[in-house]
Amino acid sequence: MGRFLILKFYEKEGAETKLGLSASRKFGKAYQRNRFKRVVREAFRLVKGDLPPHLQINVIPRSEALVATVHEIQRELLTIQPACSRI
Repeated sequence: MGRFLILKFYEKEGAETKLGLSASRKFGKAYQRNRFKRVVREAFRLVKGDLPPHLQINVIPRSEALVATVHEIQRELLTIQPACSRI
């Protein structure tokens, strides 16, 4: 768990690194959820090569993520180490 994100990691052999996003209505209005998703997708695109292969990440926002930038999300994706469970 980081400042902006709650990350859940899964490892699946034979699959490429993937991203899943879960932002409910409790997080904010539609434009806020959509902005968050765009920011996280861009941050994931930038760090995908640095992540372990066969990793599937589910991202859940915390309330502080409403104002997060791409660089802050990118840093958080790289600093949180996965404790993977197998699918």
